[in-house]
Amino acid sequence: GGVKSTVKDWFVAPALASLKQELLQVMDAQLFEHTLLMAQLHFDSAYRRQRQGKGKGKETGKETAAMTVQHLLAVIVYCNLAALRSAFQATYIRNNDQSQESDDELRKRHSAWAHLARTLKQLVHEHGSALGGAGDSLYVAMPFVGVTHSLFRFAGATSLTSSMLVAYNYATLNVDVDDDEEMVLLQLDGGGGGDSSSSIRLFDCAWLSDLSAEREKLLLGGHGMDHDECVVELSQLWPLSTTMTTTAQNVWLHVLAFRVLCVAFGEVNAAWSSTKLDPLQIAKRVKKMVKRTLDGFAGHAQPHLFGRKLKKHKRKQKRQNEDAAGNGGGSNDDDNKDVVTQMFSRFVTQQREMTLFWLSEATAQHWPWMAELQRFMRASMFCVELGDKRTWLKLDLLCLMFVELRKLTVVDCALSVDILNEIEAFLRKLKVDPDEKRGRRNSNAAATAATAATAELENAKSLARDESVSDADKLFSLDINVDALIGDLKSEKSHISFHDSNFDDFCDYRVCKITEIAILESLQSQSTEQHHAFESAITANILRKYNTKYKKVGWEITQGKVFHNANGFIIRKIGS
Repeated sequence: GGVKSTVKDWFVAPALASLKQELLQVMDAQLFEHTLLMAQLHFDSAYRRQRQGKGKGKETGKETAAMTVQHLLAVIVYCNLAALRSAFQATYIRNNDQSQESDDELRKRHSAWAHLARTLKQLVHEHGSALGGAGDSLYVAMPFVGVTHSLFRFAGATSLTSSMLVAYNYATLNVDVDDDEEMVLLQLDGGGGGDSSSSIRLFDCAWLSDLSAEREKLLLGGHGMDHDECVVELSQLWPLSTTMTTTAQNVWLHVLAFRVLCVAFGEVNAAWSSTKLDPLQIAKRVKKMVKRTLDGFAGHAQPHLFGRKLKKHKRKQKRQNEDAAGNGGGSNDDDNKDVVTQMFSRFVTQQREMTLFWLSEATAQHWPWMAELQRFMRASMFCVELGDKRTWLKLDLLCLMFVELRKLTVVDCALSVDILNEIEAFLRKLKVDPDEKRGRRNSNAAATAATAATAELENAKSLARDESVSDADKLFSLDINVDALIGDLKSEKSHISFHDSNFDDFCDYRVCKITEIAILESLQSQSTEQHHAFESAITANILRKYNTKYKKVGWEITQGKVFHNANGFIIRKIGS
């Protein structure tokens, strides 16, 4: 609750006078003096003078701040004092015991370590090295349930290792054989080359750590003192638990499929290179795995539309598994799909905000490798073609699947009356009680059937009394198409029906937590030279008309800042 904090609000003033006072919170004076002496000895070493001396920044070319004894003291205590490191890292995240911890309370906790945070961050950015190169990756072991995104965003102090062996040993030593928790080893990298890797700064702690063989690397925020996070991408995953069903040779494929799904639903790193490889072109099986995963989630979200396809696939997969088991083999595709589904299900429940680029031409110009993914999503069940030949999102499916989604931003989508009507229909769904709808439908159907039956009975009695009317004429008088009836019997059709998807839609859209839909009509119009190139079709009169309509269901539509301070339309739930 309260006013949302801005970036500048997170520059926390220290609660204590110095770094020494902060460290004395968890260590006695004797240990502090001993550690300070160690920092001084490392500072006077030839290695420090040769490798960590004052120089020019790799990106800015400006003189960097000189390394001091205080910098080395901060790293030594961070690496070697577990209690201090735990207390310090905890101030970057909200207290688990206080789920309602406010921004002010979090800042207050962090202020107790503000000197240490500032010293470490300055050291990482002034004297760290950039992550880059094909062989320059980071490794970490964690429970499989912790893999919720394809991009890992580190805002606080984080320790990783450049040694795969160290991460593997850590994982295996920390696996409880009596626990069903699945451990995985992750490989992380800059994710695409170009400027993405150079924005990630690492400080090599090995020469200051008591356990130098761990090859510990310290990350602390993005490049530059004004950036609050660094982003690395999941590039490989190895299962370390026997409960994992997938085979090692197929892990790379389902990691790639998971990354495609995350990117499709807005998990994008702005620093990605334009020359990044197209994930859908790397392996043909990836597109198939992605489609199957989306079919499964759509079938569970809207069974009246996609449930039949889900059941058909399950029957087919069951037959394939039985055939494979009979031949002594297994189903790798099913294993891969299962792992992708597990990871994507956690991603789905984590998303609170989403920015979609499926309809954006400018995105494909900026990142050419994304064009195929955009085409894939526009042809999927998440989009619909309207009468004016425009493509729009199926908001009902999207918000049912991502049930925790609060804010949706659609980039580069020109609004039309048809789209505004689709949005209005969705907003009305959010207030419908499916049980009441089912009851009304059953009542109406029963009343209609009773009326029709009574009328047909009376008509049949009247015809039966009239012996001069032939049997065929009786059928015609009952409004039955004899030729069509005979054709259906010959074709062995069991029934004829017209299916309206809304008729069988008993999904409870009231569970959706969406409160805002923001639409930026044109990215191109935001550039200086093309600022007047785009003219919206939504006039002031149309805006007022639909604002009146939306208010009837508790929403409103206005114009305002949507994406990177660009103007657009905002449909917001009143009171949110």
